[in-house]
Amino acid sequence: VDWVLSAHEELQQLHSEWNFDWATTEQPLVEGQEFYSPRVDWGLDFKKVSDAGLYVYRTADGPSVKTWLPIVDWAMMRELRTPNITGTPIYAAMTPDERLCFHPIPDDGLHAVLEYYRTPQVMASNNDTPRIPDRFHMAIVWRAVMFWCAHDENPALWQSASQNYRSLVQKMTITELPGVEDPEPIA
Repeated sequence: VDWVLSAHEELQQLHSEWNFDWATTEQPLVEGQEFYSPRVDWGLDFKKVSDAGLYVYRTADGPSVKTWLPIVDWAMMRELRTPNITGTPIYAAMTPDERLCFHPIPDDGLHAVLEYYRTPQVMASNNDTPRIPDRFHMAIVWRAVMFWCAHDENPALWQSASQNYRSLVQKMTITELPGVEDPEPIA
């Protein structure tokens, strides 16, 4: 059981942006509050903000009138920020301590919609089902078999398990990572 749990967690940690870890949340913004911890303030199982995955809207207007916020790095946000300016945010950044910073500081009546990636799932009971798509569950099994083979010093079975595992991980990488956008034409 421990090897299966370890295999499951290890597989999820191979990449930080698996499609099956993607989630979205909608949260009201508090007037005058510039910083939000997705984990603490919003109770999210939060690993990382999705690139270009944040917008705000006025509650009165609804989400059809939204403003997408570029997520800039923290060093750039420090340069862009003007203290005590309030309004509809036009930039956001993640601070080094993983708080989301909005600029301008939100005024009254705003909501934020955040696309993010969840932390790896930890299975605790016999009824838990991995978020990993069903067609890749055998990758967990093959990795667990590899752990068992290493413990029991069974190189022949380890080799077979390793090949099966790598094949499934390769397929999973192709289908379960965000798509790569086509490059712009050179000319």
